[in-house]
Amino acid sequence: MAYADVSYYMDEYKGTVLTEENAGRYLDMASDVVDQLTFYRIHAILFENLTEFQKEIIKSVVCAVADFSCENEDLVESAVSSYSINGVSIGSGISPSVKLVGGMYIPSLAYQKLLATGLCVPVCR
Repeated sequence: MAYADVSYYMDEYKGTVLTEENAGRYLDMASDVVDQLTFYRIHAILFENLTEFQKEIIKSVVCAVADFSCENEDLVESAVSSYSINGVSIGSGISPSVKLVGGMYIPSLAYQKLLATGLCVPVCR
């Protein structure tokens, strides 16, 4: 289940990268990324039980991750981060504006916003 729907993406977030045809797929995938980064706490707590602040941030982050995933599909789906042929090396070229967290690429600003929800803190038991 996506935390942001196509109407939120178009009307509230004012997204321009996704189309009505592909938005559902990318928003679902981005919601899965948010679930992983929050250790599935949203499922345990239930989205409707979160604060309005948390809900708004989560929806915004889902949209940002969906845009990023659509624009950078090759990077997101690539299993290779770098390679070398005859002394020439090529890396993924990840900029400081992108973080690799738990094996997932996410815009740094979106991840910082998600951290503000308090749902990304690992807990030892």
